[in-house]
Amino acid sequence: MNRYAPLCAAALALSSPSVAEAAANGDAPDLAEGTAEDIVVTANKRPERSAAVPATIASVSEDILRQAHVRDLFDITNLVPSFRVEQQQSSAQTNFLIRGFGNGDNNVGIEPSVGVFVDGVYRSRSAAQISDLVDVAQVDVIAGPQTTLFGKNASAGVISIRTNEPAFTLGGNVEASYGNRNAVMLKGAVTGPLSETVAVRLSGSYDRDDGYAHNLTTGRSVNDRNRWSAKGQVLWVPAPDFRVRIIADADRIKESCCAVVNLQRSGANDLIDAIGGAVNTEAQALSDRFYSNFDPTNDIKTHGVSVQLDYQTGPFHITSISAWRAIQSDSNQDADFTGADLLTEYSQRQRIRTLTQELRVSTDFQGPFNFLAGAYIFNERIRQSNVMAWGTQMRPYADGLIQGLSSQLGVPTSLAEVEGAISALSGTDLTGQFFGEGQAQLQRYGLQNDSYSGFIQANFKATNHLTITGGLNVTRDTKHYRVQISSTDVFSSLDLPAIANGAINAGFPEDVGLGLVALAPLQLLPSTPEVPNAVENGRTANTHLTWTARAAYQFTSALTGYVNASTGFKPSSINLSRDSRPSLADAPALVAANLAPPATIAVAGIPISTSAYGSRYSAPETSTLYEIGLKGRWRNAALNVSLFKETVRDFQTVIFTGTGFFLQNAGKQSNWGIEGDITLRPLPHMTVSGALAWYNPKYDHFPDSSVGDLTGTKPANIAPLSLTIAGEYEHPLSNGNALKLRTSWHHEGRTRIMDGLPAETLRDPITQSVISYEPAIAAAQAYARKVDQIDAALSFIARSRIEISAWVRNLTNSRHLIGVIDSPAQPGSISGYFNRPRTFGASVALRW
Repeated sequence: MNRYAPLCAAALALSSPSVAEAAANGDAPDLAEGTAEDIVVTANKRPERSAAVPATIASVSEDILRQAHVRDLFDITNLVPSFRVEQQQSSAQTNFLIRGFGNGDNNVGIEPSVGVFVDGVYRSRSAAQISDLVDVAQVDVIAGPQTTLFGKNASAGVISIRTNEPAFTLGGNVEASYGNRNAVMLKGAVTGPLSETVAVRLSGSYDRDDGYAHNLTTGRSVNDRNRWSAKGQVLWVPAPDFRVRIIADADRIKESCCAVVNLQRSGANDLIDAIGGAVNTEAQALSDRFYSNFDPTNDIKTHGVSVQLDYQTGPFHITSISAWRAIQSDSNQDADFTGADLLTEYSQRQRIRTLTQELRVSTDFQGPFNFLAGAYIFNERIRQSNVMAWGTQMRPYADGLIQGLSSQLGVPTSLAEVEGAISALSGTDLTGQFFGEGQAQLQRYGLQNDSYSGFIQANFKATNHLTITGGLNVTRDTKHYRVQISSTDVFSSLDLPAIANGAINAGFPEDVGLGLVALAPLQLLPSTPEVPNAVENGRTANTHLTWTARAAYQFTSALTGYVNASTGFKPSSINLSRDSRPSLADAPALVAANLAPPATIAVAGIPISTSAYGSRYSAPETSTLYEIGLKGRWRNAALNVSLFKETVRDFQTVIFTGTGFFLQNAGKQSNWGIEGDITLRPLPHMTVSGALAWYNPKYDHFPDSSVGDLTGTKPANIAPLSLTIAGEYEHPLSNGNALKLRTSWHHEGRTRIMDGLPAETLRDPITQSVISYEPAIAAAQAYARKVDQIDAALSFIARSRIEISAWVRNLTNSRHLIGVIDSPAQPGSISGYFNRPRTFGASVALRW
């Protein structure tokens, strides 16, 4: 008998008392050998068979991750139809969505709705979630609100990533890959004992390629990969009833991302060409060609340490998880997305420090009643600074815009004439001062978030076949934030309505005064009131109770049905972006305190809207789920199917307006649909699987969206049908060798990418009041996404544990849009992002 066997058994016992007891009795819950898709999940924070958990869970095992050559969470979307990843302007700006619900990381002040946990530790921002998946044992995508056990930022679902633990037997693996665009990937892990009570595990990776998008201005390629990761673990089992797992990890992403292509040209783009810049044609966009006067940069460093203690005393299992994590992110991009030097800098410097502590106790009583209870503490500090500065060609570009805009209003003028007129009115010489090179908006933000929660979930086995589950969570969340936005941009500092009034009072023609007001949309780098101030205290506080109620009925040993009802909660979010502006409701108090101009001002009897007001924060969002489902497990087949209705009230949404971000609450959004997956083993060496998601989403109440009243319409970017079909066949060869073929097809039905493009809204050129939202909605209708991606891999698996593979992703080179935005400061122009083209390569792996 292996001398480490008792310690391995002790570790198993501490992972799950029920599992250990079953193992001791010789009937571990893996069921019969060969049972299809019978896997262990931790959706209830204790190891359980997936078939016994009354919730929708999509699990991707280590074997599938390896055979499908999955690199990161982006690749998981091709395996799990309910899960989607949205890439934004940089590597660190990524949103995760489950069943169409999710938001977060385009703005550091907005917490995600989908919680990502790695080895039980919450990763609060996507910059700490997008690294390569290395030495991962399993990825679970848990759909629906999970706030009761996983806390405030799981209102739409949870992604749970479990890595391999240290083992008391020597083992490991190493893999090297090479692919097109000079892609190189190295990864590996090694584990083994240091003593009878201590085992260690080391893992790491290196991943790079040349990029697939080509900047025609700089001549370089972007959207590349350049990242590494390292992780060390120690498992200490000093006694059969006590274990300690310590994890330290670090990774770095230093990449040039992300390319933005022009999808619709306008007169503004012609003006850019005229001053010596360039904007790509539609044909160039489809071939990943774009213009930017400098390449985007991203440098993201993350690291952290966690300590998990497990102690077993009688029927009580006590777990403590303490974690400290840090994110350091620096980025810069050409935010006008053109070859002209309009913006010479749009940089961001971000520092995040997170402390979490979880303490919970679970029971394994012999009777019908068991529970899990605990407390969770979350503390986070965020510091961020941004700079947006004008470049060398902004002044001639602004001159062209002013000439075009003033001509439309019947008062043709130039930038120099505007400077002269305002100089005469103000008594200050402003000649040559507007849109000068280096004039900038300087932004500084700070956020302190403290959250405390207590939770309990109990199971009652009412009969041999019926189990009832109930749970409660109470969370108290507080945020203290500060906003400092100043500007050296002379033009943006002008109070144009007041100047226009002064011009009219001084005897200038009214059309001249109104023409000055019409230039307000060019005030792109304004200052805003600092927070905290006399009106805005810079604090939010939310307390909320969520609950879970479930019932599972075992019809036969292989078939279980369930009903599930649960609620979720996400606290207030803060707009920490250049569009962080006070609410219009605060206007009277801010004006009285001399902190901001009035919301409207009369010029020649016409009320003129100012741009000093917008969004500062959004109220909490809550979610409710009702679900019914079936789970079946047989020797050569597995089946999951569920029917659900999920509703989110006060859904926190962020809209890019072409110059910044507007944060608001959608009144009520819902989605009902059917999800299902099936796995078959028709032959001893063949597995066929399919997964489907059909959705019917709706804005139940959204009267004040950035493109008008969307009540009763279908939300964009939620595919009505998503489908994944995969097959795997292993052909035995002589001498214990084998060939394995795996193929998969992922399909997403055609869906609009955006509800509307706000910059296309028809407005009065002077008052900026809305005339019609129809142009904004119609402009978005032209841009839709339809996904059809085929992946394949062929592997030779040698008896000597060497594996040689050839693989391809996106075999047919299917291309589709993944995002659409109004082009910044380019009226009538539209920009967007495309998915990755075909990628292929070969790898060699050794496992022992």
